Amino acid sequence: MAGASRLARFNIQSNPQPSNPGRPGKKYFVGMPIPAGAGVIAAVVHFSAGNPVLTWWLSAIWLVLMVTSSFLMVSTWRFYSFKEIDWRRRHPFRLIVVVALLFSGIWFFSRPVLFFIAMTYMLSGIFWRLMYLWNRRSGSTPPSTYTEAPELQ
Repeated sequence: MAGASRLARFNIQSNPQPSNPGRPGKKYFVGMPIPAGAGVIAAVVHFSAGNPVLTWWLSAIWLVLMVTSSFLMVSTWRFYSFKEIDWRRRHPFRLIVVVALLFSGIWFFSRPVLFFIAMTYMLSGIFWRLMYLWNRRSGSTPPSTYTEAPELQ
């Protein structure tokens, strides 16, 4: 339902640019994309070996996770899109090593690594939104138009 609502919102909006942090453009998604939301749920199922709901407290955590990912899909919070990475240019050796370690981690330890990647992406949108609210609240006083001249000594 959240995915259908997300798609419907973009089909009926006349101006899809939200008024929250980040520059408009292809650097960010508005709301968590549907494949990422599905990836979060799939990563949790994979992490729990296909049995995500075994006890009542796990079902409560599962419900919170479902509601959170659904909310993030229909929200206007920004999520990094990775679209500005140019894969055709030369890359430093460190990046190649990091990508190789990531792929080998997924190959050998798929359950915890995929779970960590999915949770990190989901929580990144929440983190950046909280940072935006924190910065807006702490720096909300506009600079004064009246400036005092420094005293001469």
